[in-house]
Amino acid sequence: MASTVMIPEGTYALGQITIGGPCKAPINFIVQGTMKAPVDTSRFKAEAGWIAFQQIDQFTLFGGGVFYGQGKTVWGRKSPRSAYCNQLPIIDGNHIGRSSGINITDSTIETGDDCVSIGNGSEQINIQSITCGPEHGISMGSLGKYSNEEPVVGISVKNCTFTNTQNGVRVKTWPASHQGTAFEMHFEDIAMNNVGNPIIIDQEYCPHNQCNLKVAVKLVCSQEVPCQDVELGDINLKYNGSEGPTMSQCKNIKPNLLGTQLPRTCA
Repeated sequence: MASTVMIPEGTYALGQITIGGPCKAPINFIVQGTMKAPVDTSRFKAEAGWIAFQQIDQFTLFGGGVFYGQGKTVWGRKSPRSAYCNQLPIIDGNHIGRSSGINITDSTIETGDDCVSIGNGSEQINIQSITCGPEHGISMGSLGKYSNEEPVVGISVKNCTFTNTQNGVRVKTWPASHQGTAFEMHFEDIAMNNVGNPIIIDQEYCPHNQCNLKVAVKLVCSQEVPCQDVELGDINLKYNGSEGPTMSQCKNIKPNLLGTQLPRTCA
């Protein structure tokens, strides 16, 4: 029998939390109010994210709630070492690691980094009807940093809206990364409004923002383990800025292209 937790309408302060398993039964987490992160994040663990799901099975988050991570107000409070670190958003919205059967639906996520980040060992993750932005989008990775990482399998992102984000949906692995697998990823019916890099598969992840090309679709795979069975269909990413035209960047990949391709992908 599933357990249910409900947060009614209203505004609530929420510090850094980890929802950890294993769990004995499915959990339904209904959020109808606004969950607000603190401005002072000095006690946050650097890589844990704001809300983390670890070793959870069968967890569903829904209810139309808002997760507000304070955005630019919390940037750069920990790392004065470089220009990049001074602007570093230090909290992901929701981080999922080594979990399965996670459903995040019908929510608005406004954070200083990824709306949702999915780490190694995550399986059957369903993200649907999410409004994401500003800052980053929904990311799989960064993968391959450690030798004992588990596969990422069965990721579905559907009917989501990204507004004023640096990235849309992306899969990222470190250069010269440890061996691992990520497969069965499905992105469908996603609206991109003023998104810098809408679609990215990057196996040469550049973490310090040193790659400032106006690339709408980036599919960069490793020479040792090229990407396989990638299908792209009906992509229409019209650029409204002044730095265009946009382009695609492809390496070690031969995708199957269907329908509309704007910009031309891997031409």
